[in-house]
Amino acid sequence: WVKTKNAGRANLWMRVDGANSKVLAFDNLPNRPESGTLGWHRQEIVLLVPQRAVLIAFGLSLEGHGQAWLYDVSLETAGKQGGTSGQPIAGSPSGAQKAETQKQIAAKPRHPVNLNFEQ
Repeated sequence: WVKTKNAGRANLWMRVDGANSKVLAFDNLPNRPESGTLGWHRQEIVLLVPQRAVLIAFGLSLEGHGQAWLYDVSLETAGKQGGTSGQPIAGSPSGAQKAETQKQIAAKPRHPVNLNFEQ
C-alpha cells in the first residue's frame, strides 16, 4: 500500500538478480506513474523469479518533491498462470550497485524470512 502527498512521482520498484549481480528482471512501474496527493492504494509488481535468482531488491522511489509512505508490504508467490508487470532483462548493475549487491548476496539467509515485514 502506498500513500503520497504532493509527490512528483512515487512508485514501487523491484529487481531480481542472479549470480555475479546479473539483473534477471526489473520493474519500476514506468507505464503507471503516480503523482500528486493520493490516499492509501495498492501497488503491485509481479516478476518472474527464476531458480537461479540469488537476490530480490525492492523499494519505493520518490522523484522530485513531496512525500510517500509504504504500509503492509509483503512478498508473495503469484502462481505460474499469471502475467508479469515487468520484463526480463539481460544486464548487470555497475560500480557501487554491483559491490553492494555482492555484499547482500554474501549475507543472505538460506531461505526467505520475514515476508510480511512484521519483524
